[in-house]
Amino acid sequence: SNTKLIDDINENFEDGIKKVINSYW
Repeated sequence: SNTKLIDDINENFEDGIKKVINSYW
C-alpha cells in the first residue's frame, strides 16, 4: 500500500501551501 507515501506528500503539500501563504502575508 502507498498510504504512507500519500501521507508524506500531503504533509509536504500542506507545508508548501503554508509557506506560500506566509510569503504573501
